[in-house]
Amino acid sequence: MSARRVGSPPRRQLKRYAARSSVEHNRYSTAVTVNVLFQNASVAESFRDIMHHDDGKICDLLSWSIMPNHIHAVFQLLRDTRIDVLIQAWKSVSSKRASAILERIGTFWQSDYFDVLVRDSLQLRRTVEYVLQNPAKAGLGDWPWVWANSEKLSELGI
Repeated sequence: MSARRVGSPPRRQLKRYAARSSVEHNRYSTAVTVNVLFQNASVAESFRDIMHHDDGKICDLLSWSIMPNHIHAVFQLLRDTRIDVLIQAWKSVSSKRASAILERIGTFWQSDYFDVLVRDSLQLRRTVEYVLQNPAKAGLGDWPWVWANSEKLSELGI
């Protein structure tokens, strides 16, 4: 999934970015890319907490990385949860929290997003590796906003 923050680059630039950084998903999992500003540690912590609040209830989180301007998450939807409902909830709560932290008003997110279905365990492994290695590849060094559910990934053979 990819959602653009208001004021983000034009769609044509994002399409080029998405082509370079698109993440695939598995029937077990969905990977997400959300374009938003996470340069403030409190905003990043807030989004982490929002995702983990739903872990085991609405989705099983497998991995994520919160980058300075977007996030990647790999998760399995549970029950009859629809991805659009989950993403809208994440966007709504994170928008309110980030706006309060940053002391700003106005629209935080654009309405669209992007998601892809991961089709097999090889694609899932590659997606998780991409998500976990993305901060290092971006030159962020010892980046604190990377997480993997090792137990769940092991259960899936990843």
